[in-house]
Amino acid sequence: MGKGLRKAVPAGVLALGLALSGAGVASAEGQGAALTQVRITFHTLDDDKDADTCLDVNVTDNTGRRVAHLDQDFCPDQFPDGDLDGPFTLTLLAGATWESMRDGQVTLRVSPNGNDHWNLAFYTVLHFSDGDRRNANYTGQASHVNREVHAEVV
Repeated sequence: MGKGLRKAVPAGVLALGLALSGAGVASAEGQGAALTQVRITFHTLDDDKDADTCLDVNVTDNTGRRVAHLDQDFCPDQFPDGDLDGPFTLTLLAGATWESMRDGQVTLRVSPNGNDHWNLAFYTVLHFSDGDRRNANYTGQASHVNREVHAEVV
């Protein structure tokens, strides 16, 4: 906003906005809410994950600290075209809060045997102790060329 265009917001309107904040929007009290669960779902689009392609999934906070990990590597599982797999619950490794997860990342690393290309979408939901949620979603390709893909936590 340019100078002179700022508009005062009445305190009642601000309080109403915070009270109505839903999933995905922090309330004033919710900023310190603890991360309680992370779940991920994979949707294979039009090029499957081969059975010999293994996965590694990690979640990091906004300092790069690893806070969650998926304990399955899905070898020797094939994810066929159109398949929906999950949701899978990740193991929490370190304490995190609503605020520390802002601009965190979900990283999916593939270890293909050969020239596998996997066209996918993944949907990640981070659950917090106050009932709020954050999400990190990705749509694209993971392959022998693009082994690591990232989704920002919003």
